[in-house]
Amino acid sequence: MRSLPVIVLDPGHGNSADQDSFRRGPSGEREEWINLRVCLLLKEILQKKYEVYLTRSEDKNISLADRVKLAVDKKASLFLSVHHASCDPVFPHVNFPFCFVHGSLLNSQNQHLIESFQAELSKANHGPALTYSDLFVFDKGLYILRELHAHSIASVITEYSFFSHPDEEQLLKSQEYCQKEAAILAKAVEVFFQKTSFESFEKSDVYRFPLSYKHQLQKQKELLLSECDSPEQLWSHLWQQGKDDFILEKYESAFLNFEKVLAINIYFPLVCELLAQMIVCCQKLGDSKKEKIILQVSEFVSAL
Repeated sequence: MRSLPVIVLDPGHGNSADQDSFRRGPSGEREEWINLRVCLLLKEILQKKYEVYLTRSEDKNISLADRVKLAVDKKASLFLSVHHASCDPVFPHVNFPFCFVHGSLLNSQNQHLIESFQAELSKANHGPALTYSDLFVFDKGLYILRELHAHSIASVITEYSFFSHPDEEQLLKSQEYCQKEAAILAKAVEVFFQKTSFESFEKSDVYRFPLSYKHQLQKQKELLLSECDSPEQLWSHLWQQGKDDFILEKYESAFLNFEKVLAINIYFPLVCELLAQMIVCCQKLGDSKKEKIILQVSEFVSAL
């Protein structure tokens, strides 16, 4: 008789209220509280079909290494880390779902995860979900995803919505609303296990967003934010100006405006459109340096 698949649920963060203000919503709700609330409800649903473990069951700080160790020790088939997002700088209107996976979005294991979770998260009424490679945003990827990948354990981080959105934060305080999120995540898990076996997968080469370009964008972000009172208004202005320039075939100007948009905030639903247009600008201009940079993120665009 085949044993039940093992799932490790990871309520992100924990007991960090005294350490940071970034995970605090507009009225004071903490991300780690929301993450735990959803995971407790999700466990109730999943344990009817699967063997389920929690990395934490209270507002407690558990090291990343211990979270990985639990998954490895339990021989997990799936590690699901539940998070909710904010953006820096905070744009109060931004609210959409997305996921992180490790490395290439196009390897077979990540395709199973993306197809399962992206489709279900898109049913959350926040618009279409996106999936990011953790290497698109972080130099070496996210520790948990990277380590679990090394142990051939399927792993995904979900960001169901933005707690920095005032209305969404209030909803996330509700047990009933979190139950809806738990149901969506449970369905994604079910779809995932229908699509793939529980055996280890072949690791593929990872793709990296160029480190030098990320550093360049960070410097550009610091400069832009130091010169403005409203990052959100600046972002909106640059985005509109870039689109206008693109239509007028002013590709160099469009590229520069889109690059500033990307620097200020990559967490927005139209990031795929932006990157695709940046690639077109490079191709039209024939700028080998920009083309080399941007074509390296074309995989990110094509996988969504």
